[in-house]
Amino acid sequence: MSHDDIVAKVKKLLALSDSPVEAEAKAAMAKAQALMTRHRLTMQQVEGYTDTDGSIIERRQLQRRVYTEDKYVLAIVDTHFFVEIMHQNVDGEHCVWYVGRESDVEVACYIRGFLTETFKRLFKEYRHRTGSPVTARQAYYLGLKRGLDDKLQRERMDVEQEMALVVVDDPALKAHMAENHGDVETVSKTVSVADGHALRSGEHDGAQISINDAVGSSNAPKEIA
Repeated sequence: MSHDDIVAKVKKLLALSDSPVEAEAKAAMAKAQALMTRHRLTMQQVEGYTDTDGSIIERRQLQRRVYTEDKYVLAIVDTHFFVEIMHQNVDGEHCVWYVGRESDVEVACYIRGFLTETFKRLFKEYRHRTGSPVTARQAYYLGLKRGLDDKLQRERMDVEQEMALVVVDDPALKAHMAENHGDVETVSKTVSVADGHALRSGEHDGAQISINDAVGSSNAPKEIA
């Protein structure tokens, strides 16, 4: 399957996850995740996949500040969508780098935009529902991340079991990172919190997230060359 084919199919599935019927939305998200995993497992069996040159791209996005939800959303993208995420300052602005194969980078950018807006919306609804203070944000976001992490990991394991294969680290991506970015800060995946109620609520809500079509989001950070 070509780059254009995989991106088009994932976009179509992500768009379907906007269904008002919860079961349909969840099924569409699961199919998108499964498609990406199947594509990676299939590519692992293709001759030449282990070559370590010419297949990795980088995309950089600038934003004026680092937002609370960034570390949780970017950690999800980094863990589950076959890219490496890095942080760096560029001319006084915060820069997020996506590094990976072209189709993976494109999909990762869509997912990041959607999840950013979803995290902010769900926390607003949580505060309205419970009267919790804004200081509960860290715990709630960590719970969202854990809930969605578990869901995506289960989906990947189901596909691996179905195909009797296991996703391995991309050799081209590993070589590119080692050669070009050995000293660049990668995304952090750990944080400690004390608000147990917000954490548990976040875990529950995170498990319900259906990844939507984030293409064309007006809140997406700008890209630089």
